[in-house]
Amino acid sequence: MPHLGSIFQLWTKSVFGGILKDYISALEHYREAIQYIDALGDPFKAAFHRLNPAFILYDAKILPEAKEFAQYALKKFRECGKFAADDAQKAQNLLELIEKDIMSA
Repeated sequence: MPHLGSIFQLWTKSVFGGILKDYISALEHYREAIQYIDALGDPFKAAFHRLNPAFILYDAKILPEAKEFAQYALKKFRECGKFAADDAQKAQNLLELIEKDIMSA
């Protein structure tokens, strides 16, 4: 099981990668962090840590991967029930934007 400090470090690198528009680097860090988060078995954290890269990928117009991350996040947020309803709506809204962009491409 990874140390939580390691997860935070990967998360921080991911956030800064997104801010700096270094999408590929950020995505690599998110994928590594996601592996650790999944090992914790928390569906909310699994969803949350997939929604953020979905937004980064959408911003970079890497739509198929953005859609994949957003769909998974939506599924996991829905598993969390009312607790994650607002986050599920964010994922749903992002999916609608992605679909719209895919259809207009």
